[in-house]
Amino acid sequence: GTYLLLKTKIINDSFIKKVNAAWAGMKTDAPFEYSVVKEKYKKLHEEDFKQASLFSIGAIASMVIGVFGIIGLSLFQLQKRSKEVAVRKISGATVQELITFFCWKFFKVIALANLIALPLIGILYNTWIHKFQYRVDISYILILSASLIVVVALMCSIIYQIWSLSSSNPAKTLKCV
Repeated sequence: GTYLLLKTKIINDSFIKKVNAAWAGMKTDAPFEYSVVKEKYKKLHEEDFKQASLFSIGAIASMVIGVFGIIGLSLFQLQKRSKEVAVRKISGATVQELITFFCWKFFKVIALANLIALPLIGILYNTWIHKFQYRVDISYILILSASLIVVVALMCSIIYQIWSLSSSNPAKTLKCV
């Protein structure tokens, strides 16, 4: 068959009429038919776009659930250790020292989890992506920013919890718990 491929930024009726007239002048038996590549591309990959958006929603939801889980676990641990916070405060520890001490404890755990998870993400991604002919390189900045969001959320919750525990009366805390 005879084909003519045109690249244009604007597709309107006058353009189509001009191309039809040029096609008729080419003395070919093939009828004039046209299609827009962008529309064909959208139809061809419509299912892939839906899967990508569902995957993105799932990834964001799992990250939010994970962050809430980590925050809940840290708050639970700090509530269990409220006596320790009260004793340290009675012993003369400042709020800054308490925040630094507990943030460092939790940061070490999160850093260890990231040291284990980040290489696994890279290995699993590279194993999965090799199945495809056309590949997209992974954005390590995106993965690191997700880890940073988790760390910042955890540190903010710890700082708030330690601040509220240390601003309360330590004698009352020791008496109640």
